[in-house]
Amino acid sequence: MKPTRPRPFLMLALLCAAIAGCGKSEKPVPGTAPVPAATAVPVNLTEIISIDGVLVDVTHPKFDLGQLLDLFDGKRETMARTENATTAVIDLAFQGTKKAAGVDVITGTMDVGLKVTLTLADKAEPLVFSKAMIHQTTEPTVSLEFGGVQEFKRAKVEVTNLNGGDGHIHIYEVKFK
Repeated sequence: MKPTRPRPFLMLALLCAAIAGCGKSEKPVPGTAPVPAATAVPVNLTEIISIDGVLVDVTHPKFDLGQLLDLFDGKRETMARTENATTAVIDLAFQGTKKAAGVDVITGTMDVGLKVTLTLADKAEPLVFSKAMIHQTTEPTVSLEFGGVQEFKRAKVEVTNLNGGDGHIHIYEVKFK
């Protein structure tokens, strides 16, 4: 009788088959709920940039085109596009304070909703401003006035595609005025 040599490939295949299952159905552990399948969750990033000479911690959705600085560069020809969102939330935490009487946001062509929440430097209660623009045929500029000059330490800018869209929101510019 001739001795046989171990065959690594065959042994690996048998090991994989054993690990894959023994043919018995899995039963949940008593008292535990089934775990739902993973869903797509938008990824948020945080960056530090300078806006009008003030350092700002900015939390924003992941962009698949452009970059955060494109939103604040004053150039109409640059833009950033969200990777997966029907609402793009750009949360600006100023290292210090910012004064502005309003904001202009230029977006891609869509029915757009804009909401800005300001955390004031001297008051606990935030100020909330919003506006919707429907039936836009070109890239709209959505302007919100803050009812006079406000001094704030945080601004949360929410840009929503009111029709849902394809998960991409184009933002050309965010300009405090």
